[in-house]
Amino acid sequence: MNEFANYFEYCVEAKIEGKLKLKRTLLILAYILFPIVFFSVLCKLKLYVLGCFIVLFTAIIWFFTWRYVQIEYEYTVVKGEMTFTKIFGRKSRREFYKARMQDMSVIAPYTDEYKTRADAAEKKVYAVSSMSSPDIYVGILKDEKTKETTAIFFEATSKLVKLAKFYNSSATVECASLRY
Repeated sequence: MNEFANYFEYCVEAKIEGKLKLKRTLLILAYILFPIVFFSVLCKLKLYVLGCFIVLFTAIIWFFTWRYVQIEYEYTVVKGEMTFTKIFGRKSRREFYKARMQDMSVIAPYTDEYKTRADAAEKKVYAVSSMSSPDIYVGILKDEKTKETTAIFFEATSKLVKLAKFYNSSATVECASLRY
């Protein structure tokens, strides 16, 4: 088959809920409290002139921290290897998990039968916009070195399921209700 036909790339943006919502709220609170605390310390030390740098320091703090609460997950499949990457603020990216589709014992929708198997895994890797998304698939694999079971949660598309069927047809369960 053509090398480009076996290539897949997909990106989902994390919804602002749960821990991510808490982190965003705490950062906004820090952006508000930092100038107040900084200015009060300057007033206490009678260094009023340095107060003009408050906006600059707050902008620098915002620039370096806000990206960590703007998260996207990217899935890439190249030659049967699935790579999961976190993208922070559409600027920096960090690869956080890699798995071969041939090594997965199950690639199925995160529903009834497969939900219990996925929840029983020792290690869980999340790469979904939200756990309430209708397109969540789970890939379950066992690490040969540590003997621990890993469940990888991702949002599937019809092309990704076709590629999974191509690389590991015995473990892949197709779902007709995928949105994309």
